[in-house]
Amino acid sequence: MIISLEGNNIQFYSTASQKAHDRKKDRYLRSKGWKVIRVSGSRIHRSLPSVVKGISEELTRRTNV
Repeated sequence: MIISLEGNNIQFYSTASQKAHDRKKDRYLRSKGWKVIRVSGSRIHRSLPSVVKGISEELTRRTNV
């Protein structure tokens, strides 16, 4: 399994063109078998342990499939 962990910052992620670019990138990565996980920058700063736990749980789910 290959994972792309994307941290989104509201300053750079708020435009329609950036969102469209990210959707296109996500579709491409998923078509190649990647798991894409997007997390907001504010969530990372507010609750890093929770973010890490969520990523860990996702990895566990994916490796047990």
